[in-house]
Amino acid sequence: MEAILIAILSSLSFSIGALFFKINILKKGGNKLYQLGLFLSSTIILWCFTLYNIKPTFHVEYFFSSLVIGISLLFSNIFFMKSLYLIPVGILTPLVNLNVVIIIIFSIFYYGENLGFLEYIGILFLLLGLLVFNGQLRRNHANNWISLVVIISSAIFFMIVRNGGLKITFENGLSNILVLTYSHTLALVLITIIVFYQGKISIFELPYKNTKENSAITIKRGLLGGSFSSIGLLLYGLALERGNASIILPIFSSYVIILLALSTFFLHERMSISNYLSFVFLFVGTGFIIGF
Repeated sequence: MEAILIAILSSLSFSIGALFFKINILKKGGNKLYQLGLFLSSTIILWCFTLYNIKPTFHVEYFFSSLVIGISLLFSNIFFMKSLYLIPVGILTPLVNLNVVIIIIFSIFYYGENLGFLEYIGILFLLLGLLVFNGQLRRNHANNWISLVVIISSAIFFMIVRNGGLKITFENGLSNILVLTYSHTLALVLITIIVFYQGKISIFELPYKNTKENSAITIKRGLLGGSFSSIGLLLYGLALERGNASIILPIFSSYVIILLALSTFFLHERMSISNYLSFVFLFVGTGFIIGF
């Protein structure tokens, strides 16, 4: 029960952090500067927690795992923000949740984790939710369907590496807290190089039609978003060390459902009947999986 409670708190905190992604888009803030602020605050928070609770350990395994997860952290953020720019949260929400199903299936076959009947029903509801929105996305974005699929698929892929990677590192005896700290540090180094690189790399920015806002405001928003996101990931890592990944991961990934609710309430994003239908499928599916 402790692991489930920690996972719920991680999902809530991470969803608030993700809300700042959408706010940054609405305010026409730069993607690179936002990511710089995000990883700066995240790295500071994680290092403070690590130095207070854990004695840092450096091994080759930590370097390679942190490098892979650090890259996935940065690029999952970049492609997630680009996806949010192109389509509403209500449509994106169930699509990115596909990473949950893939990691659960991986955990079942690779680590031999057992699921009960209700948990399989929950996965079925998650898939139904994905199918509903997939059909809606294809109808409403027929002209740029391929580019949307590439961007969203990239976001899902890097989310799988990010979320599933922590499961693998824990199973191999590594500390998730140290991995998160090191990976955020590496991501901070990468985004700093990207920000100060003089050439224009279009993948890291959004095609705004109007002038972007003041850079300092964008960085400050990134600092706030990074604070909530890092706390969410920190709690997620702690939950994985205390519970079954097949249960913890769906709870954590329900942050996209909370994000949908927050965007609807605070940002007044409109939802169609299909949006609500998929939302119900996802909510019910997550409920079956976590046993509520």
